[in-house]
Amino acid sequence: MTEHALKPIARSTVVDAVTEQLREQILLGGFRPGQRLPAERDLAGTFGINRLTLRAALARLEAAGLIETQHGTGSVVRDYREHGGIETLPKLLQVSREGDPNVYITLVRDLLEVRRTIAAEVIAIAAERHTESDLIAIRAAAQAQNSRTENVVEFARGDLEFARTVVRAAKNLGLELLLNTIARFPDEDPFVATLMYPRPSLQVLHYEIVIGLIASRETAKARELMREALEKIDKLSLNKAKRLLKNTQNIESKTLTILPVIAKVKEINIDLNTENNQKNSSVNKVVKNERKNNKVLEELNETISTSDVKTKEEKKLKIKSHSRTKQPTGETKE
Repeated sequence: MTEHALKPIARSTVVDAVTEQLREQILLGGFRPGQRLPAERDLAGTFGINRLTLRAALARLEAAGLIETQHGTGSVVRDYREHGGIETLPKLLQVSREGDPNVYITLVRDLLEVRRTIAAEVIAIAAERHTESDLIAIRAAAQAQNSRTENVVEFARGDLEFARTVVRAAKNLGLELLLNTIARFPDEDPFVATLMYPRPSLQVLHYEIVIGLIASRETAKARELMREALEKIDKLSLNKAKRLLKNTQNIESKTLTILPVIAKVKEINIDLNTENNQKNSSVNKVVKNERKNNKVLEELNETISTSDVKTKEEKKLKIKSHSRTKQPTGETKE
């Protein structure tokens, strides 16, 4: 099981965590379509959980269309492209963020295109079917967004509430249920929210355009202008996604680039330390030699001084001896 990078789970969020780990492995290809998952006993042992908890997680994956559980034979992975729902797209974004940047950007584009297509059609239908009470609710939801522009996640939640009032104005239950499937993404993946709402302060102005198009009751015009407006916003989102990925790659690249430099600096420091040690050793030798020489000089000086004293004393003794033996020169006999 280690080949699939599964690990024991904290008890507090056990079912959610097991579901997410298995979902991630399926979406990344760790478990491929048609492949049978390991036996329940083995999976439960790998996660460190009981089989009832594991079955609850497997039931969620089956509801999402990612596996098919067959009584007595285990669970088989299904192709999410054929059986997954729209809620799989944000999950794919989550698990692909640290992989191929081109795949991630493509998925961001796909998500934005889905939003743009649905939003344009919903507003066109709402322009045809809305009531005055619907417009009041839409305006109130838009007004509430003015206080959320500093927090992207809060703004994303508010935008979904705004979208809900517009969908209700379209009087289409299917669209309401479709909205429910993607309404959880701001909390599940705040990073995606920052991409979908690159400039909340400017997007507040977008609400006035939406309200005006719905109030106009011109279906075709509302659809066309809404698509144009969202295309501009989506370009900002894609550019932001590319910048964020580029910055991440630059940081990683700089980290990889600086590692050899750090190693070289360490090597230089080692060389310098070695050189300094050698210099210090040489200096110590010089100092020792100098001290030795000084000592020799001191001894020599002391010897010379002693010799000088002795020589002076000897000269004095010779002078005294000579003066005693010498006769006076001026004496006469009587």
